[in-house]
Amino acid sequence: MIYVPLKQVAIAIGKYGPHIREVIRIARIMAEKLDKGQNEDFSGRLNGLEDTVRSQSELNQQLIGQMELLKPVLDSVQKSLRMVYVIAISGCILSLLALVLVLSKQIW
Repeated sequence: MIYVPLKQVAIAIGKYGPHIREVIRIARIMAEKLDKGQNEDFSGRLNGLEDTVRSQSELNQQLIGQMELLKPVLDSVQKSLRMVYVIAISGCILSLLALVLVLSKQIW
């Protein structure tokens, strides 16, 4: 017998719960249509659904490929923004030091 920790089951249910509900809903609709004797129409719709899922999968693969192409660009932009941030903070610190020096000379 296989034992699965309750925590992992809870995580899986939380993660896949909405998808499982949707599959159950679709299965119920399909069963109702089969019971009503709409086999021809149902087969066409099922084939259409398979085509749609296949097209969505291809679109997802293309999107993943595009995202992988953008990742190096975004990484370089992030590094540049970090440098700008460091330079801006350094400039602020130098400005504050200059202001303190000017004010200290005026007081003495």
